[in-house]
Amino acid sequence: MKIFLILNNFLYICKNLIFMGYKNKTASEYHREWYLKNRERIIEKSKKNCNTKERYKTPHYRAVYLLASYNNNDKKHNRGNGDLTADWIVENIFSKPCAHCGKTGWDVIGCNRLNNDLPHTKDNVEPCCFKCNRKLA
Repeated sequence: MKIFLILNNFLYICKNLIFMGYKNKTASEYHREWYLKNRERIIEKSKKNCNTKERYKTPHYRAVYLLASYNNNDKKHNRGNGDLTADWIVENIFSKPCAHCGKTGWDVIGCNRLNNDLPHTKDNVEPCCFKCNRKLA
């Protein structure tokens, strides 16, 4: 019975491959043709996606990104809800140096939780660069 099912599945796959245009072609040849036909559209779409990532090169949007990451992480580990806002992060975290090594810059600094059992709240975070945050973990 198992052999019949395997053979039946194999015939079904072969029939579909022939229907899809794989007859007399390998899968890589088919995909190469498809890419060459759609190359300009693919390149245009990738350029468009790159331009949307430009917005993360500002302090506010980086704070929004970090805040979403912190909230998801807190929710995932059942720590409760944090009370941070993107504006608060920009004013109180990005504007201060790392509490451990002294690095500055909004593109390097993030939040380090003082008590890892609690969520990201205003009284439970300090400015910390990525390297120091990884060392403390």
